[in-house]
Amino acid sequence: MARECPVCSSAAAFFCRAPDRHYGNAGEWEVCRCGGCGHLFQWPLPDESDLARYYPEDYYAHQTPSTDLTPRGLRRRGVWLTMHYLKGRRGYNHLPVGSNRLLAFIAGRFFRKAGDLGTPSYVPGGRFLDFGCGSGDVVAFARFVGWKAEGIEISAAAVAAGRRAGLDLTHGSVEALEAVPGRYDYVFSSHCVEHIPDAARVFRAFHRALKPGGCLAVEVPNGDASALERFGAYYYYLGMPVHVHVFTPRSISILAESAGLESIDVVTHSRWVTQAESALLWIGGGGRRFHAHGRLSGVLGRVVAIPSTAASWRNGKGDCLVLNCRKPGRAGGEGRGRPCC
Repeated sequence: MARECPVCSSAAAFFCRAPDRHYGNAGEWEVCRCGGCGHLFQWPLPDESDLARYYPEDYYAHQTPSTDLTPRGLRRRGVWLTMHYLKGRRGYNHLPVGSNRLLAFIAGRFFRKAGDLGTPSYVPGGRFLDFGCGSGDVVAFARFVGWKAEGIEISAAAVAAGRRAGLDLTHGSVEALEAVPGRYDYVFSSHCVEHIPDAARVFRAFHRALKPGGCLAVEVPNGDASALERFGAYYYYLGMPVHVHVFTPRSISILAESAGLESIDVVTHSRWVTQAESALLWIGGGGRRFHAHGRLSGVLGRVVAIPSTAASWRNGKGDCLVLNCRKPGRAGGEGRGRPCC
């Protein structure tokens, strides 16, 4: 049977067979790579309902999230510094911190995420959605800094934990996103979309859920990463069977453009610790699963991963992609203000 890319419909070829090195599910899964956009995907793609059996009971953080994020003394210094960055660089003039350029610079240098992921420019009265929110840590932070923040999450246990903390969370997946047209100024999704077989449907739902002029920020694994070139089938984000897609800058841009989104921008970033996990298995020093090793082996993995991590920083081919884009049109009504991208 011909293998066709689910993103661009080009012919795809066999790339590798990948076992579950994260959770230890028995078996191996075929991974294909598109000859057109480079997209990596599990073949055949499963139904979303079939994936539930592969997630361990502790996959999600079911603990009740902290909603009291106010810095006190030396506690939550990261939050305090981030507030300076938001006030100084992202328009959060209402935050109760001083206007300190040095602190805003330090926070931007050490606490800012790639592509300002999760820290959009402020829209007074704006609505913020975290799609795939877990128990709601990001929702809690967005609410703390002034957004009308909500979340959508497929895990009922995680939703229950967030609701106990007073957060506005909805239990569901793509269908819940499709049910709220034109509601959000900013939609955020971190390491969720790669778990959903019908990626094109997700992006159409993102477009539908945004207000005109609203912004979307998505973080996913990168199928064009230096670490993938280096470690092949041991690449950390070949997380089959729960990661059914590994996007490339080209494939995720195609999805966004096909859904009607514009101002598409993609950046990458890397984490040394995940490359270290790949390196350790690659040299045969870490058994068969990630994180199943002692401290000394972990240090060895970090040493072996130095070249690939440095290369990814240098050439812009990091382990993860951050996509920023927007829905055409001009924001109006509730949440009216400058674009939040």
